[in-house]
Amino acid sequence: LVEIRSEPDGALAQLEIFPLADQSAPLDIEAGDSVRFTATGYSETGELLSVDIIWMSIGGIGHIDQDGLFTAAGRIADDGMGRIVATARQSDSQGVTLQAETWARISPGPPDRIMLNPGFAAIAAGDRLRFSASVTDAYSNPTAAEINWSVDGETYIGTVSDGVFS
Repeated sequence: LVEIRSEPDGALAQLEIFPLADQSAPLDIEAGDSVRFTATGYSETGELLSVDIIWMSIGGIGHIDQDGLFTAAGRIADDGMGRIVATARQSDSQGVTLQAETWARISPGPPDRIMLNPGFAAIAAGDRLRFSASVTDAYSNPTAAEINWSVDGETYIGTVSDGVFS
């Protein structure tokens, strides 16, 4: 919780953002998903105040509209970490401005594609060939997945174990 207090009674003294998370335990948002954020202003006595909010997304993690609807980026940049920042100004124009922030990490979505390397191979009988596979989500972000190898066909052409065809 980011809390900044001002002197005048009845003036904006505290701004809370929800959902709230810090850098060490950020919100986990899947690539392309949307989350609604809210911000509430209070006076020093805890009275709910009417405030105008300006929203920002920092760190290339996505876009937030001025109603607080955040849409995570599809492609994850760097480590996927960033901040959602609410800047509030009291509606009665007393001149007090506060900011509150929350942290988010964009994570890959579920597996969508498997890329096999090599994509095509011709080998002589008795030879061995190592294949590798990479898995991505719908936005081409690498994602973790268990790979189960098998050979499919009407005639026996060989076996595969841990990606090695023989």
